[in-house]
Amino acid sequence: MFMDNKNLWIISTKSMPLENSMADVDGSDYYYSDCILISHDSASAEKSIPHLLRDHDMELLEVIGCVPYVEDDWSESDQYQDIKDAVEQVKQTGTPSFALFISSQAMDFEDEENNEVEWVFGKKEEGK
Repeated sequence: MFMDNKNLWIISTKSMPLENSMADVDGSDYYYSDCILISHDSASAEKSIPHLLRDHDMELLEVIGCVPYVEDDWSESDQYQDIKDAVEQVKQTGTPSFALFISSQAMDFEDEENNEVEWVFGKKEEGK
């Protein structure tokens, strides 16, 4: 818990690259991202996402999930180290940080390689 009742939140999104976006590296129609930020509540955290994505030339299509960060919940995740690094950066700087940007094409490839793995709130769950 942080000062003034603020907590760390992880917000998983689906977005599309804006024209001339540097993120549009493989021609995918959309990208998934996990953003870690400090906020009073989930509603406030979600309100800041469109602006943060636009700073990266991305347009928000959908908030997939918004959950408070609890380290133990992520320790089994394939992105644990990326999330942990982003959390540490947010704690040090107070500014939001993205732990993941992955294209839909890369995600589709990963799903095929991992036998139907589904992305849920930035975590992988087998057999879904």
